[in-house]
Amino acid sequence: MKMSIRSLVLLSGGIDSVTAMHLLQSKGRKVLPVFVNYSQRGAVQELKAAKFFCDALGLELIQLDLSQVGDTFRNLQTQKLHIPIHHRNLPILSLAVSLAAQEKLDSIVLSVIKDDFVKDYQSSSLEFVEAFRAMIRTLEPNIEVETPLKHLTKLEVLQLAKSLDIPLERTYTCMRGHEEHCGNCTQCRERMTALQAFQQLRSEE
Repeated sequence: MKMSIRSLVLLSGGIDSVTAMHLLQSKGRKVLPVFVNYSQRGAVQELKAAKFFCDALGLELIQLDLSQVGDTFRNLQTQKLHIPIHHRNLPILSLAVSLAAQEKLDSIVLSVIKDDFVKDYQSSSLEFVEAFRAMIRTLEPNIEVETPLKHLTKLEVLQLAKSLDIPLERTYTCMRGHEEHCGNCTQCRERMTALQAFQQLRSEE
């Protein structure tokens, strides 16, 4: 095993990816955080959160700008979507592989969690992740696709985040892109439900 593994972390500024980045950093990994703007509504606030955590860890944040691609997709939509690119993990991971190969990194970290596998998000499904791994072995056999949080529920991720002293209030996950979480979108509701369960658990300890 190499003395120092170098990993590309896809960082959205949300709880899961921020926790994954801190976890790897705590284990002595050399981390290259990458933020992708694909014209999602929350891009500005997500980037703000991502920069905060990278600055706190002394890491340089790499930004990939796919906003024109996202805008083109959205302009073709009758109903304008908060997340304009269907199966967004496919192009994002493809770019991550190219960048990891260029920089001679050892792995790409995708912050999917156990809860993602029961949702209707095909590009976060276990089947997708395994299929992508198989493809990467053909293209870049020395690059691993890691999913360090895949066995954890959102509540367990929150527990891990607190053990790593992550200020959860500085993470961002709102689909609508408001400066403050809207509280009504799918991601906000999931975030609030998990945080409430986490606070309840802590109050019972």
